[in-house]
Amino acid sequence: MSKFDKPFIIFGCNGGFGTIFTNKLLSEGVRIIGIDLHNNASNSEAPIQYLSNPSLDDNAELQRAYSEARGIILATPEDVSIEILPHVLKHAHPESVVMDLTSVKTNIAKTVSDLNPQCGYVSIHPLFPPVPDFSGRTVAYIELANNASADLFLSLLDSWGATVVKMSAEAHDKATSVTQSLPHAALLAFGLTVLKSGVSFETIWTMSTPIQRTMLGLLRRVAGRDELVHFDLQNTNPYADAIRTELSSSLKLVSQASKEEKPDDFILIASEINAMLNAVQHQIDQVAANIVNLTPRNQKSRPSDSLDDLEIE
Repeated sequence: MSKFDKPFIIFGCNGGFGTIFTNKLLSEGVRIIGIDLHNNASNSEAPIQYLSNPSLDDNAELQRAYSEARGIILATPEDVSIEILPHVLKHAHPESVVMDLTSVKTNIAKTVSDLNPQCGYVSIHPLFPPVPDFSGRTVAYIELANNASADLFLSLLDSWGATVVKMSAEAHDKATSVTQSLPHAALLAFGLTVLKSGVSFETIWTMSTPIQRTMLGLLRRVAGRDELVHFDLQNTNPYADAIRTELSSSLKLVSQASKEEKPDDFILIASEINAMLNAVQHQIDQVAANIVNLTPRNQKSRPSDSLDDLEIE
């Protein structure tokens, strides 16, 4: 028997992580009641029960689902999750656990606190793309209201091999301002600088070093897809503006050190950074080695070539 012998309701069940959680819970024997604007689970491994009417108001079918479900997942954007939370928490069974998958936690945590839920509530953030295998992948876990169903869901994440990091909403947003907002902003600024350099991109691509190609590949991931998601990471994280300001300040320090007659300040900056990186020396050295071994499969590749033309040995 599944750890959860009652169904889960999944809002946004046909989205990226909606599909992932649908399939993983189905594999655990959990029955899924799906709510989505598009009732076609093309990526789902098994049929799920769709509500015929996804409207939240005066929906007897949804009320029956609430009374039966012991898990409710909001696999929806932050604004949608916050909008529907009052309705969900009003009707959720006291023994159920409600979960959101938002990337920024401050606003959602305040909303939940104001609503004072009578059920369990956890706000999780898978720090990886929507992929089926959670093994060794980090999931931030913010527990806002505990109950037995919340504990059961935590045990499921553990059984899937996820590295669960428990933290507060504030600690999460401070950390992700550095791990997400900062690198994304730095990459976009790097891309703008390349764009404004006056050097043709064909020349830049042909003459690019392994580090340059790595940065261009990362830039493609940030600028080339999910622009609204990346905007939200900059716009809604309350610590993102300060970290962008610090990025600008740090660039000025590097620029100033590069203008000095002697390299002392420049070497000091590099030394302080290396001391930080030594905390994970083995892992970071392996990443650095992979970048050095990044070579184009086709030396005559053009700027329009796919990133698949790059091979990490």
